[in-house]
Amino acid sequence: MSDTCRAVVFHGDGTWALRDDFTVPTPPPGGAVLAVEAVGLCHSDVAQLAGQKHVPGEVCPVVPGHEIVGRVHALADDADLGVEVDDRVAVDIVWFGQPYEGNPFGVRCYGYSFGLDEGAGLWGGYGEYMAVLPGTHLARLTDEVPAAELTLFEPLSNMVAWLGRAQFQAGQTIVIQGPGHMGLTCAAYAKRLGAGQVIVTGTGEDMTRLAVALEVGADHAIDVTADDPVEAVMDLTLHGKIGNIPASEVIVAVDREAPYRIRIRGRAHEVSFYGPNLEIWTEISTVPGSGAFRIRDVLTNNGTYDEEFQIIYHANFGRPLLGKGAKLLAASEKIVPFNANAAKAIAQQALYAAPTKGFTEEVYKIYPKADEDGNTMAVLVNPAGDRGVTVRWPVAQLPYLTQWKNTAAETTGYVTGIEPGTGFPHNRSYERKYGRVPKLGAGQSRTFELDFTILGNAGEVKAAAAAVKELQGDKGPEVQKAPEE
Repeated sequence: MSDTCRAVVFHGDGTWALRDDFTVPTPPPGGAVLAVEAVGLCHSDVAQLAGQKHVPGEVCPVVPGHEIVGRVHALADDADLGVEVDDRVAVDIVWFGQPYEGNPFGVRCYGYSFGLDEGAGLWGGYGEYMAVLPGTHLARLTDEVPAAELTLFEPLSNMVAWLGRAQFQAGQTIVIQGPGHMGLTCAAYAKRLGAGQVIVTGTGEDMTRLAVALEVGADHAIDVTADDPVEAVMDLTLHGKIGNIPASEVIVAVDREAPYRIRIRGRAHEVSFYGPNLEIWTEISTVPGSGAFRIRDVLTNNGTYDEEFQIIYHANFGRPLLGKGAKLLAASEKIVPFNANAAKAIAQQALYAAPTKGFTEEVYKIYPKADEDGNTMAVLVNPAGDRGVTVRWPVAQLPYLTQWKNTAAETTGYVTGIEPGTGFPHNRSYERKYGRVPKLGAGQSRTFELDFTILGNAGEVKAAAAAVKELQGDKGPEVQKAPEE
């Protein structure tokens, strides 16, 4: 074997050189030497070439490269790195040394923070060999995947960490801004985790990458130079901004006359330049001593133009009402499974299972039946039939009911949702096709009112169940076995 090897050097001024006069390093005490098989090309390498410093202790000139896959070439006699000679490994680029002024944690990064004047100067993946210090994290890799493909370990490990930190769950929607290697890896990984929707945004210069995003798992790709990304994402997703906007005004009031209803009222605005100008007054009220409360919302369009809107009331219930054998009673015209997964369990739509590890949520779309006054009701009954809750509302205000069954493990979230709404929880573009995205005219208001009543004994449960049965009548609902599309 030759005593010399090649490496690329960045000078930090936009220039670089390929040198063939580097001495193959020997392992530092407690460390190792790797024979580099492949190194990923990161966009930050371009900034590094130009001298833009963005990691602790970055120096130039330097042998760069931080997405490193290699074979253990040699180990120091006292090395304790958890690997053997000839193992294929990935290099964790972060190494912790002694703190110094300007770097209080002593963080140094392979390919960035070790100059040509340290050891043999080979501390990055752009060399045929590189040295690693004691305490470096080396992760064993398979021999069954080409080294070049394995360089994705670095962006992939970031995605695993980031989505884990965000507690990302199956069924959730994720929007990824930018189809770089991080963004594309995130799209693929999120889809593998069971993301409900993966949306990737990019510019007109990213069309090839946006096409790749669709191939690796993205459901939608948005060119932000052609479409307003906020409007495009709003069209594709649920849960508008209003759920995260705090009330700008809060009022507590008590009626002066019996039954002295107590009201807590708040006002919130959803306003954007050349966008919607919506105002909602939300009121929660109860009569002292009763087991009931009311939600009353007034939505007003203060803008110049008609505005689309969607409202769904996520009334979520868990223990002690939910349990194996709990039931949802609702008078309905039609019941439709939300997707293929829900379709498999359509025969058990009304019945709830015990907490089940690995359970995938089931969602059902219910078309409520109204009484002669235009009202409907849904009842959740506990397994023993001696506790429950009713929800009543005018069908003209909220024509649809979503049942969300999430009988997962207790620690994951054992819960159900009884959710009246102006539509179902599809994205706006889907709901628009079925005429379930209403518009509110300029200066107009709409009122929504729901009454919740706690059922405290078997008699109250029996009476509520009888009311649902009477409303349903002799004709049962049409139960579809397949999703809408």
